[in-house]
Amino acid sequence: MTVWIQSIYQHSNPNISKVLVGNKLDLEADFRAVNKHTAEALAKENDMDYFETSAYKNENIQEMLNHIMEKVYDLKIKKKESLPASETINLAKPRQSEMNNQRPDE
Repeated sequence: MTVWIQSIYQHSNPNISKVLVGNKLDLEADFRAVNKHTAEALAKENDMDYFETSAYKNENIQEMLNHIMEKVYDLKIKKKESLPASETINLAKPRQSEMNNQRPDE
């Protein structure tokens, strides 16, 4: 788990929103690989929100996805309204003419 967290900090914006998701909520505590207390502590230590879900029983899946989408919206959409154009990301598909002008090593 710590390798994944280190990878997030190494390869992305350090201010990126992070969510730790514990799956298998439907299993009894004795059968879980990580107990809830340990997962919550790890999430808190790394400034992450924590959700427990069960894909099998479809528990907390929608809530977790809604939470992630709200975080993305707050970070990208709301923030974009106040940023100068030079600090925004254009997610539009590149025009063919732009792609033709790229050097081969790009």
